[in-house]
Amino acid sequence: MYQTDIQTINSALGVFLSTKNGMARNIMHRTISKILELRDVTKVELPSCWITRNGENIRITPKNITQGKECPLCGEAINPPEVVNDKIVPAEVAIISIYECEDGFDRVTYGCSCGAIFGRYENSGRVKYVEVI
Repeated sequence: MYQTDIQTINSALGVFLSTKNGMARNIMHRTISKILELRDVTKVELPSCWITRNGENIRITPKNITQGKECPLCGEAINPPEVVNDKIVPAEVAIISIYECEDGFDRVTYGCSCGAIFGRYENSGRVKYVEVI
């Protein structure tokens, strides 16, 4: 990969972290996917995460996993967006992606406006059904 590719990937992540809206997240995912596809790369390592590609899908895997409910870099709380005057105001910490695991917990990758990318394992809330014969 070229240095400009890495800069573009970091810029796409940065735009999402500064805006924290769904359109920016979709553009970030498509931009990263196209760069990896163009260079025929399936995995790239950044300082705070790994990005892997499977077809057009990408997975952003954080290097830093936290148990807490705040950004490990700046301490900003993980809160859902708020609605103020009928407008959605995004929180400082936003979900980048969710990897659904089979063990009842999901690995949620968060990004903070301070630039940190980190993960947390969270209860999926999905009920596993077991067929009894």
